[in-house]
Amino acid sequence: MKLASLNDGSRYGRLVVVSQDLRRAKFVGILAPNLPAAMDDWDTVAPLLHMIYHELNQGPISGSFELMLSQCIAPMTQPFEHFHAFNYRPYLKLLEHLSETTLTDLPPIISMPSQILIGAHEDLHIATTAALDFSAQISVITGPIASGESAAGCLDFIRLISLQNQYYNPVLLAKELTLGWGIRQGMMRTVSAPILVTPDELGEFWHEGIMSLPIITKFNGKPFAALNPKQDTINHFGELLAKVVEFSPLSAGAMMSAGPIMNQSQLTGPANLWSRAMTSKGEDKTTEYLKGDDKIEMYVQDSAGRNLFGGIKQYIRFSD
Repeated sequence: MKLASLNDGSRYGRLVVVSQDLRRAKFVGILAPNLPAAMDDWDTVAPLLHMIYHELNQGPISGSFELMLSQCIAPMTQPFEHFHAFNYRPYLKLLEHLSETTLTDLPPIISMPSQILIGAHEDLHIATTAALDFSAQISVITGPIASGESAAGCLDFIRLISLQNQYYNPVLLAKELTLGWGIRQGMMRTVSAPILVTPDELGEFWHEGIMSLPIITKFNGKPFAALNPKQDTINHFGELLAKVVEFSPLSAGAMMSAGPIMNQSQLTGPANLWSRAMTSKGEDKTTEYLKGDDKIEMYVQDSAGRNLFGGIKQYIRFSD
């Protein structure tokens, strides 16, 4: 099943079920006016949403309409709880070198500050900074998870999967990791692709809590990377969630993000601009970070070549 939130001026937008080819959608306000409402009553609402999804895939149905992805906001605009795991060993090794801190023994999981996630087709308006980078990541949205739930049990509570782009400052991030007081300035803004998918939508490409379809990244219109989220991970999402709920529960609508995705193989491309500079063969490790009017694109294709999450296409707009 695929879901999205359309911009209606409200905080969470209007929930719609989206056809598999992303061409048509249907409002489901009678069942749930927005995604947080659906998450609160998921066991009742989800089977009915699946029925609508099945009907949409058969052809136009009463009340359906042509979907314009540019009208979608981030499908979960403000998660009730949001955690971020640095879960890729090659990237952690780079961070260790920069921060002079051992990180790979126990992947850092940080609690993200409450913020509104940005839509995939909105320009990123942000204050000018000397070091702004991007990173592809996969996130999951969960149902309520009790304290002490096992890793295998946590997998059963993953409701939806999201493609995201995390903008961050690697220099500030390394300093904050060294201080150990938490992350506030290093992680800047999170962008979400317009479409959320249920795990069953990925079929064989969702296995043991990890997606194996490559994330295609383009930088200023040119191919940059084709990252495999399954390779070089330290923990799967069930294990990450189990760490978070070891002593306290999670509420419905909680989000766990994992990234920056980085593979050991150079064939898949770098994780971002900073990792490209750090892994270059030359002696010059100077990073050329994002500049005004740079364009970032990210998307994932399913086994039939369809755009799975709707994709991200965004321009950087610096302000003084």
